[in-house]
Amino acid sequence: MKHGKGSWKKEETNPIGNQYAGEYYNDKKHGHGEFKWESGNRYSGSYMFDKRHGYGEMFWKNGTVYKGDWE
Repeated sequence: MKHGKGSWKKEETNPIGNQYAGEYYNDKKHGHGEFKWESGNRYSGSYMFDKRHGYGEMFWKNGTVYKGDWE
């Protein structure tokens, strides 16, 4: 069970796979963290019980950026 700071990769053998680095609470993303998708999209910000919540910044591969609050 993940709790505290840590990181996760979808597949250790695939360096481009989905990955997360940040804080966990009872095995859920909770606190500040960064998630990178295999597609090249990236989110950096707050999580609450595995969902984006509070302030965060989403960067899409096509150059679109959202900076603000998530529910």
